[in-house]
Amino acid sequence: MTAPTEPPVLHRDRLDYTPFPKSVTLARRRAHRLLTDWGHPELAADTALLVSELGGNAVLHGCLRDRLFRVELTLTEHAVRIAVTDPKGESLPSPRKATGGDMFGRGLLIVREVADRWGVSELTVGKAVWCELDVARRDVEVEVPDSIPDICAALPEGRREEFDQAINGAGVQEIHAVMRHWMLEARQGAA
Repeated sequence: MTAPTEPPVLHRDRLDYTPFPKSVTLARRRAHRLLTDWGHPELAADTALLVSELGGNAVLHGCLRDRLFRVELTLTEHAVRIAVTDPKGESLPSPRKATGGDMFGRGLLIVREVADRWGVSELTVGKAVWCELDVARRDVEVEVPDSIPDICAALPEGRREEFDQAINGAGVQEIHAVMRHWMLEARQGAA
């Protein structure tokens, strides 16, 4: 009996980032561009969102001072795999229920909602949080807004002023968390 073979890798990208919020933005933009260049623009927005969520978690919860985090994208004929590696192996993530006023706590809920599969792999040093998007996506695709104007447009009229206040009141360190909170709300409203 032979072991099942892994599907051949069509494209792979791996890059290390410094543990700062700006790196999450750079990783998200790179992921979007790569998926488009690799011939899957329909997966680019979801891939960018997942990189942003996993990268944000790595910066907030998984990085140590002066230790990099890694974003790896792998495309096969069946799926795109996103893996974010950080040096804190003792801190394994799990989804939690965030309350309405919480600034954090929705990242893995978004990952669970958007990705087809996700999990955590413990490494000798650190951990890798990974997720996959199937190349043959489901028929009904829910667009996830990933910019401030898109999030605002996706929200019901009555929530837009509150969104504007939250964005305008957010500092540089908080902006990603504020956007994640409202992205999830906008997506739930569209579903």
